[in-house]
Amino acid sequence: MPSIDVKKNEYVSLREIIELANKKYKFFFSNKNFESIEQKNTVDTIKKKIIMTLTKDTGIDFQRFGNKQEYRVNVTDVNYLISLLQDYFLKKSKLFTAAGLSERDQRLKKHDINLVIKNSENDKKARDRVLQEIEKSDRYLTKEQMHEAEKNVKQAISRNVADDCLNLHEAIGDLDLGGLKCFYNDAFLQRLFKDVAIIRTSIIFQNSMRHTITKFHLVDYLIDYYLRELHVVYVNNRRIRCEGYSEYDVKLKDPICWYCQKLLRD
Repeated sequence: MPSIDVKKNEYVSLREIIELANKKYKFFFSNKNFESIEQKNTVDTIKKKIIMTLTKDTGIDFQRFGNKQEYRVNVTDVNYLISLLQDYFLKKSKLFTAAGLSERDQRLKKHDINLVIKNSENDKKARDRVLQEIEKSDRYLTKEQMHEAEKNVKQAISRNVADDCLNLHEAIGDLDLGGLKCFYNDAFLQRLFKDVAIIRTSIIFQNSMRHTITKFHLVDYLIDYYLRELHVVYVNNRRIRCEGYSEYDVKLKDPICWYCQKLLRD
């Protein structure tokens, strides 16, 4: 295999970019080799889209090597390139499709219901009873109610919280959520504050190890954190995750990837 000179080392191959993007967007559920015909075709399609984006006037620094057949992108522009392609990557994702998210929702819901009925003599009757209780729950929202609730949550958080907020307890305490406050009890707030603290600690650690500063998009994180909770009901004091939960949970499970931005140091 030919050696790569120092200049070329400053640039990242399209394959490496696809592997990096795959960790976030899940074009495949494995990062190993991309050897199947389907994977190779998908990689080729994504490469063509990346090249089209590079050749537009985006200001991205890239080079062409090997008789100009191989494109490589400056490492400092990789995150920007991926952000430009986010809508496209989401469409190529196997996880972020309606079917993929719905399948995950059903799997989580089934798991939670099984915990509720695990000591029941008749699983089917018990399961039917739980499904009825879900729809009767004060926390169960119709499609129209959910749309209105989502709008109110987004507005309340956007008005009261900034990404550089230092006193999150005070900012959250001032949220005007009206009838939605029943969704956000003390246990929810304790989980939220703990998770935010973990993210901020992770950012401090990463910044001590790398030549980048990571900006935490706190507002986006809080909105998704609050919206996810709208898709949870309680039966027999047990949480049951319902339809729509995964749309937010998948991103919240990987906050550094989805809600943080790596910036160059001055």
